[in-house]
Amino acid sequence: MRLIERERIDVVPLAAVLLASFSFFGPFAALKENRVVEGHIVRGFELVSYELGVGALLLAALTLATAFFWDNERVRNLIYSFVGVACLWLTAALLVSAGVLLGKTGEAPRVSPAIGFWGLPGASYVLIDHSRRSAPRWRSLALTVCALVPIFLILSDGRGAAISVFQEWLERKDRFLDELIVHFRLFVFAILGAALIGLPLGLLASKNRVVEQPVVAFVDAVQTIPSMALFGLLMAPLAALSRTFPLLRSLGLRGIGAAPALIALTLYALLPIARNAIVGLASVPLSALEAGRGMGMSRRQLFWRIKWPLALPYVLTGLKTASVQTVGNAAVAALIGAGGLGIMIFQGLGQAAPDLVLLGVLPLTLMAVLVNRGWELVIRRAVSPGLLNEGFIT
Repeated sequence: MRLIERERIDVVPLAAVLLASFSFFGPFAALKENRVVEGHIVRGFELVSYELGVGALLLAALTLATAFFWDNERVRNLIYSFVGVACLWLTAALLVSAGVLLGKTGEAPRVSPAIGFWGLPGASYVLIDHSRRSAPRWRSLALTVCALVPIFLILSDGRGAAISVFQEWLERKDRFLDELIVHFRLFVFAILGAALIGLPLGLLASKNRVVEQPVVAFVDAVQTIPSMALFGLLMAPLAALSRTFPLLRSLGLRGIGAAPALIALTLYALLPIARNAIVGLASVPLSALEAGRGMGMSRRQLFWRIKWPLALPYVLTGLKTASVQTVGNAAVAALIGAGGLGIMIFQGLGQAAPDLVLLGVLPLTLMAVLVNRGWELVIRRAVSPGLLNEGFIT
């Protein structure tokens, strides 16, 4: 272990340490009588036992020492992964301690996460994401398993009975699962529709400048329209169509519900898909195409053996961007009767109940992270390692 040059100090873990410290010195949890009152705020250090306090200090010291003094990248990443998982375990331990404190004081029946609660999970995400860039696949799987263990421990044996979000879930368990399925269905069909429309449009626009300008102008214009405005614009014509043609109404095409939501989400997803397809196909080096022609390849062979493989990183990145964007946009569809996790979010906002908002936000965030990671796995499997090493995909 030796001191490395200042310009090579790993600054990302330092930000993680600052985030984690906010959980201990900021408001970590609120002891509440019900979902709408502010409750009694407790800070993280008030919930820390002697053992937890010593463990947290050792983790912080280990992270700082690694960032400043250790230049072996593989060892550094292993340490950051370990500390990242430990931050999640600390979060669970503090939350359980708040529930124990709640039972001792008898002040309130529920514990609600406060703003400081998110410091430790944020630090965990920063450290794990920072360490996984050069990590083997087995380590990513092991980190996922270790990260999920605290959740199961909290929810088992009644340890999480006092946690407000868990109570909200128990009250709405069946409805929550139904809306989760609806949200996932909206997301999947919107992305499939956008891919079926956007990829051919991108291919056509990349071949013809006359077509490219209106295609780009259209997808750019759609993206500038606020989501609520686009939903509203679609409601009136779809309602008129359903009244004029009863068959369409029987097929589910109405002014409210899934039909306008799917159309709007599909239109929103067109920009990254079509744009990336255009850029990817246009960025294929002419020298590669000339080499293919010199080998006697036909136009179809040039496309499938040269243009498409070289454009694939851009195409898949566009699909990844559109997918993550659609997961979030689908929440707004609840306002026009399409359902989804947005129902929990907007009900919580209307009732001034942050715990109910979290019941919708937390699975929404987890879904977005899983979709993003899933596409990264697809990209690394489908794209040539040479293009990945050249930095086409980050």
